[in-house]
Amino acid sequence: MNSNSLHYFNVLAEELHFSKAAQKLHITQPPLSRAIRQLEEELDVRLFERNQRNVMLTPAGEYLKKKADFILQNILEAKKEVKRIATGASGILQIAYVGSVFPLILPILKDFTQHYQNVHLRLSQYTVYEQIKMLKKGEIDIAFLRTPIHTEDLHLCEIYRESFVLITSDQNQFDLSDKSDFSFLSKYPFILFPQYLASGLYEQIITICNTMGFSLNIVHDVYQLDAIVRMVELDMGIAILPKSALLGTAAKVRVHELNLIKQQSVISACYHPENANPVLHRFIQSKLKL
Repeated sequence: MNSNSLHYFNVLAEELHFSKAAQKLHITQPPLSRAIRQLEEELDVRLFERNQRNVMLTPAGEYLKKKADFILQNILEAKKEVKRIATGASGILQIAYVGSVFPLILPILKDFTQHYQNVHLRLSQYTVYEQIKMLKKGEIDIAFLRTPIHTEDLHLCEIYRESFVLITSDQNQFDLSDKSDFSFLSKYPFILFPQYLASGLYEQIITICNTMGFSLNIVHDVYQLDAIVRMVELDMGIAILPKSALLGTAAKVRVHELNLIKQQSVISACYHPENANPVLHRFIQSKLKL
């Protein structure tokens, strides 16, 4: 029983007239009669009672008529869904991100899901180090992280660039805007994440400190940028971070712009070029413009 024979049956069951049904199907009567006969032979039942005047459904035909619309609609929907999956308009996109970039990528994700409502997002927060390992193992489709990163075989697409800021607690009242000598910052305990978690960002922060002329007294290693912000708020040290690390924290810290520093933090999308997920390729084409 295929969709074509079921469609022929359905139209005949509605018209109960071979000539009218054939006309509605835009075929001649013999192919219709042949299709119905083959369907009855396949099912080994009579679906219609026929005489010279009337065509009537048998009890088996009545049952099949009740099911036919449902079956045909399911077949049609299955065909549509298969097409959506093959073109990336439906399916699952597995996303990893570092916590500090989430407010910046959220508008991109929202816009994508508004255009492709049959796509389901699975989002998880990981360090840059963890994201790179997961990308290479195929455990995620795309990562949003801070670059530069030192890796091979992965593609990067820059989506946002921002400046760095130095943050202190409210108890530290110094003003960097009127100073040219920043060596006094060496006396303050510094909070930073371990280098292996995001070596590119780590090296940028070290370069900024060297450029400003003060040495780091790193007293706390902290994995997440938002946790660093909270520790600075409690006057447990000072930190240099990308500006967006403060978004959504509502932390009471003093923010010192580093406008004279050329270093910028770059947020990029990272993915493996051999990933075959059609949703990933749809996302890359529509949101990353590649």
